[in-house]
Amino acid sequence: MANEAFVPLRLPGSPIETHAQYIRLEDALNALGQQDYATEWGRLPGWSQMPFRWRPKSRAYVRHELRLFGQRARLQRVPVTLELTKVEKRACVQIYKGVRKIIREALEQSKLHPHAVHHATGDVTRIKAPCVWRKQTGPIFFTGRTVLREPDQADRIADVVLERKSFERWLGDRAKTQRKMATGAMLKKAHAVIAEHSRQHKYEIIRPEAKKLVMDIAREHGKKVSNTQFKEYVWKGLGGKAGRRTKAQQMRYKQYEMDLKEYLTVVFGAVPKT
Repeated sequence: MANEAFVPLRLPGSPIETHAQYIRLEDALNALGQQDYATEWGRLPGWSQMPFRWRPKSRAYVRHELRLFGQRARLQRVPVTLELTKVEKRACVQIYKGVRKIIREALEQSKLHPHAVHHATGDVTRIKAPCVWRKQTGPIFFTGRTVLREPDQADRIADVVLERKSFERWLGDRAKTQRKMATGAMLKKAHAVIAEHSRQHKYEIIRPEAKKLVMDIAREHGKKVSNTQFKEYVWKGLGGKAGRRTKAQQMRYKQYEMDLKEYLTVVFGAVPKT
């Protein structure tokens, strides 16, 4: 269950403030998290201890710190004690994973403009190599820092920041796109309707039928449903078949198809457009 008080994500290595034209990585994560997960982000039990993640090798949840040891930077894993249920831990981890994946992909596709601010000198360096977001996922998204490494020189640790204007523009454009998408809650209701209706009337619906039905009705009401959304929220757990059925089974579904469509129409927006 979510808490009422909002607790922003805090990356352990994030600076207190940065240059006016930039936004800290943790602020970018918080902005996207609140936009995509308004009721969960910053409100889940245990969120004040985020970001943590499960480390299979040590069979423990850990946080991370990026430190210099001599001339080389190393990512330290610090075990964390969590007074949470397994479900609560997983909820925190999964939501953070989803949000950081979106930002990482935007960075890899150069939709956002990242920079590194060196601690000691304050020098600002543009981060250009896309591979950085794959190779340094741990340091960047769990500490807010990155390692600047050059041949025959000692490593330097720097804060990761994003250009403020380009981030705000990207976030706004994404919000407009998201408003056109069906919500997870809406699609979960569609899943429940199909499951109950097919059980009650003893017919079997196959994936192509369910997909077409849901996407067509959603489109009639100005909503889009991606393949990923359909698979995750609607089809998962229905237990139907992906392919063909007998003619008798197909006829039984056709007998109840219009009735099912009426129930799904309520889910996506009351009266269908004519």
